[in-house]
Amino acid sequence: ANIFPNPVRSELNIQMKRPLLVDMISILDLNGKVVKTVTQPSQQSSIIKVVTDEIPQGIFLVQIKDNQGRMFHRKFIKMYD
Repeated sequence: ANIFPNPVRSELNIQMKRPLLVDMISILDLNGKVVKTVTQPSQQSSIIKVVTDEIPQGIFLVQIKDNQGRMFHRKFIKMYD
C-alpha cells in the first residue's frame, strides 16, 4: 500500500496495489493508542480516503485490515495548515 500525501494536512489517501475488501482502518499514535478508526462496509477499492482534520500534529501509523484478516501498516506525518 502507498499513502499520500505524506506529510498530510486534511485527507490521507491510501492506494492499494490491487483492489481489496477493506474492513477497518485505524490510525495509531507512536504509543499504540488508537486516535481514529474508520470501518468500511467491506468496500472494494484501490484508493481509500481518510479525513484527518481532527488528528493532532505528529507522527502516526495507519493500520489497514482487509476482509481476510491481513494487516498492512504505513507511517505518516500529520501537519497543520
